[in-house]
Amino acid sequence: MSWTLNVRPAASKDIAAAYRWYEQRQQGLGKQFLDAVEAAFQRIAAKPELYPCILRDARRALVRGFPYSIFFRVRGDEVRVLGVIHQHRHPQHWMRRLQ
Repeated sequence: MSWTLNVRPAASKDIAAAYRWYEQRQQGLGKQFLDAVEAAFQRIAAKPELYPCILRDARRALVRGFPYSIFFRVRGDEVRVLGVIHQHRHPQHWMRRLQ
């Protein structure tokens, strides 16, 4: 079974901001970031239950090659992506998203 991925607006903004930041540092690096996020989304959609619950029913997946975490919840046959947040952010930043 493959779950439907629903990327919430706040998570889309996270991705866009990180893309711009990486692209400003080195042309093409933003695209590499997007590719890594997309690969993580595919892994999550295939088997979301493999990822640990970190706060109640919210789960976290890591983006390979970049210091970002994807926070999500499973609701029925849908995976709701709540945030794509840099791992060095204060935990309160991502915890607010999971409330």
